[in-house]
Amino acid sequence: MSAISHSAAEGGAYPARPAAVVGRYLITGQFHFLPASERDIDRAKQAVGRILDTYAFARGRHTLVISTLGDVVQMLPLKLAMVDRNLIVCTADASPYEFGRIRSMIGRFDIAAVFGVTAAVLDGLIASGTDPAALFKGKVVWARPDAYARLQNAADIELRRWIELGPALALECRCGDGAHIDSLEWQLDRADDGELLVSSRLDRALSFVRMATGIRATLTRDLCGCGHPGPRVRP
Repeated sequence: MSAISHSAAEGGAYPARPAAVVGRYLITGQFHFLPASERDIDRAKQAVGRILDTYAFARGRHTLVISTLGDVVQMLPLKLAMVDRNLIVCTADASPYEFGRIRSMIGRFDIAAVFGVTAAVLDGLIASGTDPAALFKGKVVWARPDAYARLQNAADIELRRWIELGPALALECRCGDGAHIDSLEWQLDRADDGELLVSSRLDRALSFVRMATGIRATLTRDLCGCGHPGPRVRP
């Protein structure tokens, strides 16, 4: 991963507060370091918790989080929010070689939701002789864009979008009508060519000013059916 070298004047990132954890964010195929403070993580936990609450998963249900070590800034708030709601968190690596672990946990436990599915995970399952659509049947599945495109025709999966907009995370709620982003934490703008630009609103371990995300999508700011206001991202 490469270090941040953008200045605020250029429309990039600049350090502000000490970090508790350091992960990564991705811009047009390149990884950059993403430090986060305890306050950053806590605010993100509250935001992702609002998405979880649109489902009201029963206490004691199992969930599966598929991630890499670098995903800590995105995944730690999610795990903390699920623990707060008395959900049991299982984990697997976002690797094609984790097919055995993923199959085992889904077979052994009553998995309600799966987070962070990637195309590499789908490739590993298929190579092992496992049909991902059958494995994830009856579950809520938050898939990253490369995996979402491959699962969107699976009739028995409640498929939801997991979209990383540089340092910001957008997740679909139960309504599936665009991915929510925390409007208290992030400002989203749309360039003339449709590329989304992200700015941080609050003090962070690393702050952002109109960071070009490399992602082109539409924005809607109307009230979602789940009751949350915009913005929502629609690829």
